Amino acid sequence: MQCSAVLVAVLAAGCASAPSTRTANLHTTASTAMTGTPAATDTGWEEAARRHAESLLDESRSLAAEGRNEEALARIDEAICVALELPAGRATSPDHLDWVARLITEADVLEDDLALITENAAEGELVDLPPIEGLPTAIARDDGTGSLLPSSDFPLELNPTVLKFVDVMSASGEYQNRIARGLGRAGTYLPMIREKLATAGLPEDLAYLPLIESAFSTTAYSRAKAHGLWQFIAGTGRRYGLAVGSLLDERRDPELSTDAAIAYLKDLYLEFGDWNLALAGYNSGEGNVRRAIQRSGSRDFWTLQNHLPKETRNYVPAFMASVIVAKQPKRFGFPPIAEDDWTYDRVVVGDPLDLQFLARELDLEVADVRELNPAIRLDLTPAGRDTAIRLPAGYGTRAEQVLASTPTSQWAPRTMYTVRKGDTLSVIARHHGSTVSDIRQANGLHSTLIHPGQTLIVPRAGTAGSAPVEQVQQRVAHGDTYVVQRNDTLWEIARSFGVTVDHLCAANGLSPRRPIRPGQRLTVPGGQPAAATTPAWTGSGPATYTVRRGDTLFEIARRFGISVSQLQQANGLRGSRINPGDVLQIPGRQARG
Repeated sequence: MQCSAVLVAVLAAGCASAPSTRTANLHTTASTAMTGTPAATDTGWEEAARRHAESLLDESRSLAAEGRNEEALARIDEAICVALELPAGRATSPDHLDWVARLITEADVLEDDLALITENAAEGELVDLPPIEGLPTAIARDDGTGSLLPSSDFPLELNPTVLKFVDVMSASGEYQNRIARGLGRAGTYLPMIREKLATAGLPEDLAYLPLIESAFSTTAYSRAKAHGLWQFIAGTGRRYGLAVGSLLDERRDPELSTDAAIAYLKDLYLEFGDWNLALAGYNSGEGNVRRAIQRSGSRDFWTLQNHLPKETRNYVPAFMASVIVAKQPKRFGFPPIAEDDWTYDRVVVGDPLDLQFLARELDLEVADVRELNPAIRLDLTPAGRDTAIRLPAGYGTRAEQVLASTPTSQWAPRTMYTVRKGDTLSVIARHHGSTVSDIRQANGLHSTLIHPGQTLIVPRAGTAGSAPVEQVQQRVAHGDTYVVQRNDTLWEIARSFGVTVDHLCAANGLSPRRPIRPGQRLTVPGGQPAAATTPAWTGSGPATYTVRRGDTLFEIARRFGISVSQLQQANGLRGSRINPGDVLQIPGRQARG
């Protein structure tokens, strides 16, 4: 990608930490480039800037590996500002401008990864186990009622390491908190997992593996970028048939990820013929286990464990301890597991569907629909494939009626698209029936510059200026402060409060290209929602509406803040067909502006 001095100047304006003199110098350099006035090129400075910026990116990677994501993001910003800071009266060489473009692309990729981790942190929990080294060395004692070993179809063992894990899991501290949280969630999923394991001919007590993997959290993540109940990394998840993308991440689907985990565990056992080695392979990869066997000359886990990563040495005894504790919760100070069959209805859609739209039409809480569908990210299903959506039991038939009576083009006012090599905004807009202007507004883009891997919000034609009622109503500032909600964008927040993206960024020292995160506090100039975008319910009595050309029941219902089924019932409609000139009774509410 070729980058001009003008573009460098524009991008530099996003460096919130840069003094105003820096920006002035950059604009001077850009002006020089445009007018052709000669300026000196300092290649020595360019080399120093490259070394400094690249060292900051390296530092960002190290901080990210330690889970220090905010500091890692700050280092990325520093790297970009270093790259864009030009000495007064100096010009840049074409090679340096090419390098700046490559650096910005690399920084964007790093920011995307960190934003994903930070988002998961906001909605899930970090599940890396703390090291057992340094914990109290007391050993769990038999309470006089017999062996600590419960009945199990997995070959459990008792040794000092297993006993130590039993001890720390039942004592106060992080391990005990993890087990308590996990046992509280386990009842929802254990019956389903056991049934699948039994069908596959695997030990049913492997159902307790998510207790140490994720504490039975569907939104759990680790610093190694593993996700879901069974903590699959992306590569292994895809290998076993799980979709991993910006809209759909099936590693977080309880049933599909269980199927993948069973297939993986079965393959590992077939290779190693030993469940301890299979679990070691599940934790660290089969390659590490093969090398440990080769180096030790043994196929016994306890003999070869010193040739495995430290985490894996602890993983197998930790699993054994978790089974011992989970099958005897009262003995170790935990309440019994309240098992319950996981029941739900299911509908399958092949077009993009917004969960917020579906929840609103069914009079359900969005949070309840999200909880049943943790694999659907950003509340949108992807296009071009069938996606199963879980709903509370009893809502399936009604959901099918709503979808059948609503044009698929109205199921979602927006979709998400991951930029591919060769894409342009005009091509993306044409493919999705949108416009370049709408896409730029929805994503806060100040130019048409995009890069492969970037995820864009793509509004459907005519919907860029409209947000779901629920989202608009949530945007309430406390004083002059607004707390970012899930799926918010700078453009949507700015529009809600009647300010520009530039003013919002300036008030918070933000760059439009920098992602915002749920929970982040923003200063809003003015602090009041814009009148034009705030729903105004002016009464509760009935109203009438004359159908216009191009209207649909969904659009009319949405305009008046009611459901399609309410509109149909009030007018004795069995289907979705309406004609221009029809007068409809609107129950209960009046139109919003």
